[in-house]
Amino acid sequence: MENFLLLIALLMVLMLYLVPSLIAFRRQHPKRWLLFLANVFTGFTVLGWILCFVWAFSALQKLRPSVDGCFIESRGASCGDRPQPKA
Repeated sequence: MENFLLLIALLMVLMLYLVPSLIAFRRQHPKRWLLFLANVFTGFTVLGWILCFVWAFSALQKLRPSVDGCFIESRGASCGDRPQPKA
């Protein structure tokens, strides 16, 4: 029984440790694998865990509407198959 409780406790600690990575994968973060590695290797420090947690909620690509109502990426990628005018 003690071994079972120890296993449950270790699984709970592991889940808490990987919360930033789980959030990043759930949100389809563009750098989720890099965030996972940072979480694994720096998460044992409080600062590393907090930075990974904040990173998991940031840096999602924002879409902005264009003139014709089609959404384009903020990096200036084209909307659909039509080329965008060059600046």
